Amino acid sequence: MLLGKIIDKYQPQGFQNFIITGQLAQAGMTKTASAAFNSTVKTNAQLIPQYFYNNRHHVLHAEYEAMLQTAAEMSSNAEELASYLISLKSKKLVQNLSTLWTPVTLADGKTRSIGPIETGYAMGWQVIEREHHPAVSSSGGNAVSMVIYPKDDVAVVVLKT
Repeated sequence: MLLGKIIDKYQPQGFQNFIITGQLAQAGMTKTASAAFNSTVKTNAQLIPQYFYNNRHHVLHAEYEAMLQTAAEMSSNAEELASYLISLKSKKLVQNLSTLWTPVTLADGKTRSIGPIETGYAMGWQVIEREHHPAVSSSGGNAVSMVIYPKDDVAVVVLKT
């Protein structure tokens, strides 16, 4: 969320347009871009909307505060997420992936994670450092999880429907 606030402050077009024009359009994600940050409305039949289970185990459309736009406000599909991953790998979206995927070191010299598997947190990516098959992952809105194994040249995407 902090990175989104920084982009909002320093990019004249704001966070949403920065992502739509600088990432989604560049990756050819036209359906995702057309739905943009309106995850609570199913704007395209080919997109996977976001859902969650409430305390009575009923499936409901996800509704998020605008401040969560950086974490959970887009809907996409497998084909367009594949385009995103290919564009990311080919450095079409970001020139230096190691900068994007390097965990933030805190003032105490350590990194922190948001779960038991991750070992750190980078610019919107959870980092899974380990001797064999290190990875980075991104998950949002209870609807998608992407795990990228950069050294293995493999990515896994899981969508909920």
